[in-house]
Amino acid sequence: CFRQACQAVALHKMAASPAPLHEMAASPAPMHDVAASLAPQHKMAANPEPKWQPQLIFRSQVKSPLTFRSQVKSPLTFRSQVKSPLTFRSQIKSPLTFRSQVKSPLTFQSQVRSPLIFRSQVKSPLIFQSQVRSPLIFQSQVRSPLIFQSLVTSQLNSQSLVTSQLNFQSLVTSQLIIQSLVSSCLPCGNFLPA
Repeated sequence: CFRQACQAVALHKMAASPAPLHEMAASPAPMHDVAASLAPQHKMAANPEPKWQPQLIFRSQVKSPLTFRSQVKSPLTFRSQVKSPLTFRSQIKSPLTFRSQVKSPLTFQSQVRSPLIFRSQVKSPLIFQSQVRSPLIFQSQVRSPLIFQSLVTSQLNSQSLVTSQLNFQSLVTSQLIIQSLVSSCLPCGNFLPA
């Protein structure tokens, strides 16, 4: 173990050692870089460069398997959220309660009217016959033949009035034709000799 530690320190010193002279001559550093390189050792020791540890940082970002398992609900907690079969059965109405909600056959028969009450609601044949009008009343409602004939004669008179109106219209048209003929002959009279 001591030998491995010594090898690690030697490798670290070799990595921190300056470049060879031929590399420094090939690319000389500017003055401000040289001045920065000649800084005191106590300042460099006070602010050491942070070492990049990729494996440790990556593992710290990933959640540990213990933390991941704690986030997932345990099977016991999941079962407690689901209603137990006893609770589910208590929510469903028992068959005894369901039967009490359905009306019993005795109650259903009492709601239906008995045949005696139903027959009393239907009108008896005597009452029904009294509502129908007697043939005498029906005949009195029909107008007598004399009244019917008078109505027919009035219709004939109305037709004669219509024919008279048509004749009057024909007379008016004939008068208009005569007036148009007279007006057409008036200009011809101007050429007649005096």
